[in-house]
Amino acid sequence: MNFISLLKPNVLNFGFAVILSINAASVWGGVFPYFPLEAQTSVSTVSFYLAQLAAMTGAYVAGLAIGWRNPHAIGRLGVLAPSIPLSAGSLILVSAMYIPSHTMALIVAAALCVGAGSALYMTAWQRAFAARKSEECSLALIGGAFYSAVVYFGICLIPAALTAYLIPLVMVPLAGLCLWIALDTADTDQPMFEDVPAEHAALYRNVLRESAPPALCAGALGFSMGAMRFVAITHQELFNIVNLISMAALAAGAIAFLLLWRKRALSFDLVGIYRMLFPLVGVGLLLLPFTGGVFSTIGIAITYASAMLVNMLIMMHCCHIARTSGINPVVTFSFYESIVYALQIVGYAVGYGSGIDHGFDVSQLSFVSVSALFVLLIASIACGGGKRLHANRLEFLMLSPKKAGENLAKELEASQTLARRRTDGKDGVDEGGEMKDQISKRCQKVKERFALSAREVEIMELVARGRTAASIAESLFISENTVRTHLKRIYAKLDVHRKREMLAIIENIEVN
Repeated sequence: MNFISLLKPNVLNFGFAVILSINAASVWGGVFPYFPLEAQTSVSTVSFYLAQLAAMTGAYVAGLAIGWRNPHAIGRLGVLAPSIPLSAGSLILVSAMYIPSHTMALIVAAALCVGAGSALYMTAWQRAFAARKSEECSLALIGGAFYSAVVYFGICLIPAALTAYLIPLVMVPLAGLCLWIALDTADTDQPMFEDVPAEHAALYRNVLRESAPPALCAGALGFSMGAMRFVAITHQELFNIVNLISMAALAAGAIAFLLLWRKRALSFDLVGIYRMLFPLVGVGLLLLPFTGGVFSTIGIAITYASAMLVNMLIMMHCCHIARTSGINPVVTFSFYESIVYALQIVGYAVGYGSGIDHGFDVSQLSFVSVSALFVLLIASIACGGGKRLHANRLEFLMLSPKKAGENLAKELEASQTLARRRTDGKDGVDEGGEMKDQISKRCQKVKERFALSAREVEIMELVARGRTAASIAESLFISENTVRTHLKRIYAKLDVHRKREMLAIIENIEVN
């Protein structure tokens, strides 16, 4: 597959990029750049971001609570629900320039609208992506990350006087149009969108319990981002450069991911990604108080870019959980984001505390960096000893394979072994994950030949051993509808129409 074609603009990646670029200008760190500098006092700036973070956290918590009992209500929100508050927030902020007697009240109201609108937009995009196939979803998210930097750089080139009206009157409607098309063309008639979590509480509690470690890791980065945000907005000379560097780093990360994905199959989980990013972010935090100048800016930008990258992976991860476990994607996404933004508020509060004389014999940067590093370390220790679960892993089959199926199998073999949750010696796999009978070997050959995912081959093997859909659902903590959905996908890849034909293919595969 040609690399350029992977980044070809479409409704999904461009629409998502527009909303990310709006967030970069007003949520991720830009101190409402179109607002007059004389109105950007320390009180107004700190209040704006605190109210914005509170609104986003509240929106995600509300989404989790509503989605638990009535997910259909979230599905009916449509495009206007996020578009109206996001546009209104920007317009209210503009009005604050002309009504000086109510500037603070209007700034807080604008922040609440922008925060709620951004959270609702991200939730709606999560639904749109979850309805897509795995490869299409991942490519759209990666492409969106790349184009968000391009759009953001374009915004920076526009005069501030025009930007104030461009965002609410042009960019938000454009993002809404793209979202409307994405939802209209999405296949939302799937069991996961109809599933009511309250009716399967045990299943959802198990999934959320398994999701707690990666959510904590993402939350630790959110804490660091909140602390760094306070430093950025209280040092006016930093925040614009930080945004530019972090967006450039996000674009570079997207390109690097696509280049790697074209060359090999990938399999990883959020905890693993966090442990890879931890040394990079940690070194930046350690050097932050001592380097100053450009190096401090780079350190803060690395923290921003890492948190933004993990947020993209959270969306991929929630789509994966929805497809493999048949659960509502809004619930898991709201769970993750509630933790991330709640900890971001705590980090922001720590940053705020660093600017107040509490008797600490340290500078603001020292206090912030040590606090953030401590939280990152605690998350690394708390999540480092858990076993890697299949539901928490992301698997990407190679986009442009140049070799035969055996090479693809070798690249995925390690992840397949780690992904299995069977430790009791049943179903043809011993405690070390090694295959010990012909059925396992045949299923692996089928996987290599027809490019099945880890979950698909897992279910296919259990069916080959005579397990019923109910039994498989119980052992894998998924619903029977999800088992049937996986079987339909397996049949489609094998070009068969019933279980008997699938079993015939397995039986006729030659193994050593």
